[in-house]
Amino acid sequence: MNIYGICKTCPQSFPITVAVTDNTGITYSEDIPIFIDNVAEVINNAPTDLSSGITLNTNGGNNAYLEADAGSVFGGLESLAVEISFSTSNPKNATIVSYVSGASEELELSFQGLGQLEIEVGNSLIISTGTDYTTLVDGQLHSLAFNWDNTLGDWSVYIDGTLVDSGTGLNAGHTILGGGNLVLGQNNGSAGIDTSIRNFEGTYHDLRVWNTTRSESEIAINHQKKFDSHTLPTDLVANWQMSGFNSINQIVDVVNANHLTLKHAMFAGFEPNTPTDFLNINENSLNGASVGFVVPAVNDHVGDLINDGSFASAATGVLIQSGNLIGGPSGHYGNRDPH
Repeated sequence: MNIYGICKTCPQSFPITVAVTDNTGITYSEDIPIFIDNVAEVINNAPTDLSSGITLNTNGGNNAYLEADAGSVFGGLESLAVEISFSTSNPKNATIVSYVSGASEELELSFQGLGQLEIEVGNSLIISTGTDYTTLVDGQLHSLAFNWDNTLGDWSVYIDGTLVDSGTGLNAGHTILGGGNLVLGQNNGSAGIDTSIRNFEGTYHDLRVWNTTRSESEIAINHQKKFDSHTLPTDLVANWQMSGFNSINQIVDVVNANHLTLKHAMFAGFEPNTPTDFLNINENSLNGASVGFVVPAVNDHVGDLINDGSFASAATGVLIQSGNLIGGPSGHYGNRDPH
């Protein structure tokens, strides 16, 4: 018997009596305690409507990237949060997101081949070692969230909605400069795309930028959801939902029209790549690699199945009080199995 929900006033354990009678009339009963924690309920936390994404630099080629004139997105921020949903199967040094203004690397998040995350804010660099980031290189959908506040330089990293690393003293007092370019998929530099070839090989499913830090619960609840573009949260300053390219090879920002444009690096060592915005998979992908998502037409049940010590019938929603039967017996000759 699986029971999901919360209990507001019921005791820590809730007894259920299970009684069975065999074909000879012998009866046996046993009390089974069900332990219920009063926790915040996360509704519909499975992947629902995130897009299948924009795939860069797979199946040969490594020169594709996405770029936006994002000075108005980042400029003037004294605190921020960046949330990225992605999937990749390549365990290499790769720049996930890079925002550069003039000669200053204002924000960069890059995976290092040793399982570390390189974080840079206003040319101040730290290395996050709070988790083994190579565990994200499995072809499955993952989320990376980064918080930074300039008061004390506090920062934190979340993977799949869970805090994995944090610290303080990262460029305290700094204000993010405006007038820069945001690049996804290549290493950005003051003179444009860096020639060091630290390209990302994989799929971007969603990217959000906030003008404040996000709480752990906010990150956990929303990291697998796509926001409704008609009812966007406050403090969200950019959101690229990676739903495909428009007619001029742009990915739409649903907040303020800071669209990402598809571009290609043209230096020695770079090979041409054609990004895809439809379901696809690298022929050398690992077993279990994600190809796409099935979007449900009807959302999960959103009501509590347990309410103040009573169980709600899944079929009718009617509350069943203590001492009453849940369902009825069924089985075959010689055995009875309770529902």
